[in-house]
Amino acid sequence: NQLARVYLGSAYTLRSRDQGFGPKKLTILKQGVAFMNEAVAAAPEDPKICLTRALTMEALPSIFGYPAESRKDFGLLAQKADDESAQFEEADLQPVSYHAGPAAQGA
Repeated sequence: NQLARVYLGSAYTLRSRDQGFGPKKLTILKQGVAFMNEAVAAAPEDPKICLTRALTMEALPSIFGYPAESRKDFGLLAQKADDESAQFEEADLQPVSYHAGPAAQGA
């Protein structure tokens, strides 16, 4: 279940946030990102999975480049929403629309 996998990855990133400074914190963060990336790779057409990864990565430290990846995800999600809005739930379209502008600007 890829939705469960992306949620697990998101939970790992939250767990890393609460760790003390050190290598364990980074290891847990990378493990969470890996789970989310695996889920998106396995189900790239599922907007809920892509949206979960985008929202999670948006909040991660920019030093690792994760917010830039998040903007790419939001850009792709905005394109999918224009083409195939039937796949999206109404509640999922709102954050995509909100983040589509900054994603298009590269901000």
